[in-house]
Amino acid sequence: MRTKLLALTYSAWSEAQFTQIVYTPNTFTDTQIANMLKDSGIFNKWQILINYTFIQIKTHHKVQKIERTNQIKNDAENGWEQKLQEINQVYCEKQKEIVYQKTTIKNYLENYVDKQSKVRNKIAHGQWLTALHPNNKMKFPEKLTNLQWSEIVVKLNIKDFQYHYCEFIQNFKINSTLTKELEELNVFSIMKEFEVHTILGDIIRHLVQSPNKEFNNNYYKNMEKLEIYLNKISNRNYESFKQDLEMKKQRFKKQAVTFSSVNPIVSKTSLT
Repeated sequence: MRTKLLALTYSAWSEAQFTQIVYTPNTFTDTQIANMLKDSGIFNKWQILINYTFIQIKTHHKVQKIERTNQIKNDAENGWEQKLQEINQVYCEKQKEIVYQKTTIKNYLENYVDKQSKVRNKIAHGQWLTALHPNNKMKFPEKLTNLQWSEIVVKLNIKDFQYHYCEFIQNFKINSTLTKELEELNVFSIMKEFEVHTILGDIIRHLVQSPNKEFNNNYYKNMEKLEIYLNKISNRNYESFKQDLEMKKQRFKKQAVTFSSVNPIVSKTSLT
């Protein structure tokens, strides 16, 4: 119960972070904002936001390249052809870097936002234990061959055929992949997603707030922070997380006992 509520809190927080970035002053047009907000999925919203932002960044570098090119041509200095080649080379390298950064961010969003948002959506719609396909659409063949029906009849008691047939149909309504993820949902995985999403949010926020400036320092600084965190917890899971909490609890009790022994005023009941 508490885990599911924490998952819903994470989902609401993700939406709030997205909305805050979308409404960054003097960044997106009203039409762009409307296009981002009208999409029903938070992952798709993030993707649209990233696309718009990198369009602005690419446009800035393209305009910058044109201005520098025109300036060199107008000045007609010696060696201007060499300078133009250098400008084109820098521009091409910058475009490759932009593509890499965009792809990296989208990959993290896919791994830590897309799947998780689908699970949260099921919880928000009351599917706490069993996840169903959207609109109860069954992934069930419209027609079964005689051989397929024969195999079903042989496996089932003929008298109970109607009951088992209904059960058979019902199973096709269940999204087994998301149902399994609902079962495996735990506090550790949610807290991990909180941390990853926080750092990603910082990266995207810097990107949005300074599309016409060099945000690379912040980008690589935060990306390194994210990679360090993921490497740090790569060998951890829910069980190790619980063990760490238990060890902290025991250390706290020992410290409390030591403190109470030198401070008699402290009530013994505070240790329970």
